[in-house]
Amino acid sequence: MKLTDLHNAAERAAAVSLFDARFGEMEQVLWLLSVNSRPGLLAGESSPALEALVWTVKSWWGVHRTCSDRCPDTALIAPPSLASR
Repeated sequence: MKLTDLHNAAERAAAVSLFDARFGEMEQVLWLLSVNSRPGLLAGESSPALEALVWTVKSWWGVHRTCSDRCPDTALIAPPSLASR
């Protein structure tokens, strides 16, 4: 579903409510971890918040390579629904 497919405010509000119900807690956790890890990242240092952010992303979605020998450091973060594919 795209927001452009929603033709009125009630449809948009329903779509936002569905998103919030499914992803709201996850979005809030990731936002807070990213805000708290920012100072260490800007200073070029690791921090417990950064480690928690990385662990959270890896554990919630898994990290999958997008190619083999050509780009070993490239990764795609896949949502849980795609992680098993």
